[in-house]
Amino acid sequence: MASKTGSFLKDNERQKILIDLQKKGELKSNNVPESVKREASDLVQQQQQQQQQQQQHQCGENGEREQKQYGTGCLACGEDDDHANLLLCEACNAEYHTYCLEPPLRAVPNGDWYCCKLRKRKKRTDWLINKMEIIRIDSIYIIYIICNL
Repeated sequence: MASKTGSFLKDNERQKILIDLQKKGELKSNNVPESVKREASDLVQQQQQQQQQQQQHQCGENGEREQKQYGTGCLACGEDDDHANLLLCEACNAEYHTYCLEPPLRAVPNGDWYCCKLRKRKKRTDWLINKMEIIRIDSIYIIYIICNL
């Protein structure tokens, strides 16, 4: 289902919300049109296939994970040193030293780290998902309206 011009959500954000709701089982309601249920189911299947393909590409012939080659260095200063303070974006593999960021970080953060551009997009998507969970009463209907704007 292609979104129409002027849609509130970008296609990838709408897809992320539909996948999340499908995985939580919240699209089983009779109020949800079959077309939305089908699209969500197809998206989950596509996501699973992509994950399997990525896993296959990351494994060598004997099934062990291959070591990824990064080594491009910090995108801010261009240096490929001080690996203890080098951050790697989980989404695009961009590398930055903690002290080269604006504002700089005092330490390497725990968990996944995303560069600024991707972090803003992830925050906006997470915010939308949280809002949908808060408005759970008619969340399925709201999703349907947003997806069909």
